[in-house]
Amino acid sequence: MRLLFSLLVASCAVDVFADPIPEKKAKQTVIAEGDLSKWAPNALYVKAYLFDHRKGEYGDPLIKNGKFHAGIHPQHTKILTFAQVSALSKAITGTNPKKGMSLCHWPHHAFVFFDIQHKPIAHLNICFLCSTYGALPVEGLSSNWDLGAIKKLVAELKLPNFDTEKQWSEFFDESGVSETKDSEQGVAAESDRAGG
Repeated sequence: MRLLFSLLVASCAVDVFADPIPEKKAKQTVIAEGDLSKWAPNALYVKAYLFDHRKGEYGDPLIKNGKFHAGIHPQHTKILTFAQVSALSKAITGTNPKKGMSLCHWPHHAFVFFDIQHKPIAHLNICFLCSTYGALPVEGLSSNWDLGAIKKLVAELKLPNFDTEKQWSEFFDESGVSETKDSEQGVAAESDRAGG
């Protein structure tokens, strides 16, 4: 199978809840055979999310039981470029040195892979504080991710990242969370594969 990615450029001005790839433009995407073809077949584009883990249960992923997390910060949601998706792919599929992981898991960042119908088919959740991560579906990725490369990608996307839970709490308390729009809440049956 082949993995499809769009050449959309991430921008603060992008309306992340609007239809990012109109149907008539979907055929203009680049087809790339990559390491994620078995893990996220038919993926067309990827969005990076920032979310306040305190708005859910401890360790909740971005998508749970077919619903997006209540703590999403829409202003910090970005669509990845082809090059950024390639970097992410390498970081989660390559052979990376084994690193110790913490027992805690408070994810603040996530990456969601969407199909041509704009339905999530796979997602990654990352906690840089704890150096922990998770993915749904689970099979098909490296057991050791290159968190340094992913952290670099998060910085390139201009997503906040802090070194302490206190800094995260202060950031979330000051910035608040807009309610997640209905289009992000309605996840089709195919999302069951991605975390339901």
